Amino acid sequence: MLPWDLHHTYGLVERAFGRDQVALVKPCLQSVVDRQHFASYHFKETQRLLKSFKRKHLAHNNLLLALYGARNAPAKVPFEVLMIKAGAHATACVQAIHAVSDILASGVYFTTGLNLSAKPLSDRKISINSVTNLVKLTPSLANLADPVSRIAAGPQYEHLAALSNLSKHRTIIRTNLNEDWTRKRKELHEFHLPAFSRATKSGQKHYPEVSFASLTEAEYNRLSLLVIEIGHEINAALTKIAP
Repeated sequence: MLPWDLHHTYGLVERAFGRDQVALVKPCLQSVVDRQHFASYHFKETQRLLKSFKRKHLAHNNLLLALYGARNAPAKVPFEVLMIKAGAHATACVQAIHAVSDILASGVYFTTGLNLSAKPLSDRKISINSVTNLVKLTPSLANLADPVSRIAAGPQYEHLAALSNLSKHRTIIRTNLNEDWTRKRKELHEFHLPAFSRATKSGQKHYPEVSFASLTEAEYNRLSLLVIEIGHEINAALTKIAP
């Protein structure tokens, strides 16, 4: 699938709705791209940090318990530093991926001119759900309804969103370094996000411990493809709307 041609989108938006609308659209769509880059950067940093630490302190597949032996006392501080840095990058990665979905909803709202309706949404009301509902009610955006409705429908999206929101509003879910004592996993060491619970409208929802890499890679890849699909559908819709 070809990348989303943002410059083509800007031209179509200007033809359909004018330059003022382009001024709303540009920073929004650029932020979608930036958030994807940020997420990729933070993910790669967690992997780089772990590889560097393993090379220096866990050579020959040593177990973490070895760090606390008398000979490896100097590794205790580097380990603590590793966990602080990895936690910072993991939290930022989760929030960046979650932000892609939120900003993408705003991108759809402004590129399709939904804010120009007789009853536009207030900024606080622009969300994945509200924009999805508006798209479904707009005949000219019929082909956009399905991909937009899938923004928040990924199998691991709810888990990632819960992590992001909890860390923003209540408490950070601290990253831990998991060690596979069974030696059945491909990687002996990998970062995990521990289990947690979060209040929902229907009661407490429990989220199990999960591999940081598996959670973020799955959602990043899903949303990246969806961004492109939605971009193509937006351009197709605007081509019919633009004079």
